[in-house]
Amino acid sequence: MTDQTPAPARPAVVTLEDVRQQLETLGLDARKTNASVIQKALGRGGMSTVQKHLDTIRAELDRPVVLADGEIPVP
Repeated sequence: MTDQTPAPARPAVVTLEDVRQQLETLGLDARKTNASVIQKALGRGGMSTVQKHLDTIRAELDRPVVLADGEIPVP
């Protein structure tokens, strides 16, 4: 007799956190990769969703850092 227990379903929706995790796991820079690489690594999700999340991460990375007076930027 074989085990008929269904495998736990993976969520179909790719979240921003999923994309962040894959970038970290693969050691990729969000500015130097593309949605296809992330989608293949995740094994799920729509290309437009992954691209939307990459665009969000890139916008966060490109945001200027605002320092308080006298604060020294950390490289």
